[in-house]
Amino acid sequence: MTQDIYLQKMAKLTKSTHRKVDSEIVGDIYDKMMHIPEEMNWVDKGFKTPAYNQKDCGSCYAFSIAHAIQAQIFKQTDKLIPLSEQQIVDCSLSYGNYGCAGGSLRNTLRYLEKIGGLMTYNDYPYASKQQKCHFDKHRTIINITTWAVLPARDERALEIAVANIGPIAASINASPHTSSYISKYRTTKNLVYTHMDI
Repeated sequence: MTQDIYLQKMAKLTKSTHRKVDSEIVGDIYDKMMHIPEEMNWVDKGFKTPAYNQKDCGSCYAFSIAHAIQAQIFKQTDKLIPLSEQQIVDCSLSYGNYGCAGGSLRNTLRYLEKIGGLMTYNDYPYASKQQKCHFDKHRTIINITTWAVLPARDERALEIAVANIGPIAASINASPHTSSYISKYRTTKNLVYTHMDI
């Protein structure tokens, strides 16, 4: 895949409709949660999900949020319940997302908070294409009532959040060089590429 095609099809994370909203920024996270263990591995704690292929759909934002919410369910229940990325792709357009053409984490959280919840993967499976919205509020298993955004480029805040809150959603600018890392890995096997969805 050429770099131009990669950027056109896969680098689909978009800016939030409202870039800065003070009430959504967690500025005092240091005061509330200072304990950071020497080592933290949520996989060792049992939060191990399979790798997913979003295929030809720029839905990384939906996977990231769905898996972060799945982690919160896991923390409360010790159960891995796959959630519907497709619901987010199909139904969050009026909140500033673009289906398979990309979206933002913040727009997705605003959508989930307003709409009343997220369905399971089994009830609304991933189709790797945008479809008509089939959201059924009566089939949601979790309702988003509170969320926050960490300060940008603050690794300490990220460490504190992962240690105290759990796996989180993160957006990473994958353009323009990620595709070259992947292709180098395929040819040299010397680089390690990890897809981060949580």
